[in-house]
Amino acid sequence: MKRKTVSEIKENESVESTFFVKSKSSGTGRTGKPYLSLVLMDATGEVEARIWDDALEWDKAFREGDFIVIRAKVVSYQGRRQVNISELRRCSPEEVTPDDFFPSSRKNLEELFRELQEVIRSVRDPHLRELLELIFSDPDISRDFQTAPAAKSIHHVFRGGLLEHTLSVAKMADRVVAHYQDLENQRINRDLLVAGALLHDIGKIREISPSAGFPYTTEGRLIGHIVLGAAMVRESIRAIEGFPGELETLLLHMLISHHGLQEYGSPQPPMTLEAMVLYYLDDIDSKIESITTLLDSDSAPGEEWTPYHRSYQRFFFKGKTD
Repeated sequence: MKRKTVSEIKENESVESTFFVKSKSSGTGRTGKPYLSLVLMDATGEVEARIWDDALEWDKAFREGDFIVIRAKVVSYQGRRQVNISELRRCSPEEVTPDDFFPSSRKNLEELFRELQEVIRSVRDPHLRELLELIFSDPDISRDFQTAPAAKSIHHVFRGGLLEHTLSVAKMADRVVAHYQDLENQRINRDLLVAGALLHDIGKIREISPSAGFPYTTEGRLIGHIVLGAAMVRESIRAIEGFPGELETLLLHMLISHHGLQEYGSPQPPMTLEAMVLYYLDDIDSKIESITTLLDSDSAPGEEWTPYHRSYQRFFFKGKTD
């Protein structure tokens, strides 16, 4: 059987193929009948799926995080594809090639990491440069940083996503500084901003597991990447003799405030110029990547509008089609 990918399946066709179960939840229909709601994925994308018949029995046959072979019918529901599963079986890990199911950055990760190291070398402040070199020269950190996703959902959800996102934010930081450098009262501390950009998501390597489906680790769920990252950076600072206390405070503030608002996970809102700039650069990079991914997806081929995006609470205009 030739495996069909998410990008290849089309409405009104029958499908027999293998997918990874990214999420699984149960619900009850209007008649009181239980059903299962799934998100299936492979390296080409994601698709929603349902099991309407014998949901309670099928629920025992597999778990979230499993690979499953399905027999299903593809239908259209609210402008997007939905896979209605009639049969399935759980796969053993030996039956699948994991790289077929988890997307990776399209860019060369070794080249990206070399670019990141060039950015580090451009930092003139000796304490910040020593800190960055200490952290990113650690073999475990450098390995995990190059393979981790930037998030479990929303943006840069692929292997190498953390490196790609971090380098993008750091490059934008440099451009912002250059844009404002001619002002008579230029106040942005370039080295501090770049250091914050390079370190703001460092805790993701401990929050999200690189294993199948990028599940949260236990400490990721209990503590979160903001606090984990601040602790990692503070521990490294302790190994540097004479690191200025105020510089440590300013840098750690950037890390704990980069989500902007407490309801988005930041213990404090940005209260320095560099922290505010980092917050907006991080936000715009994540949004541009996630919206671009949505626009490029094939979940509603031939349509001028994307499906409704729950996180953004809107549709996005793709443009007129031929």
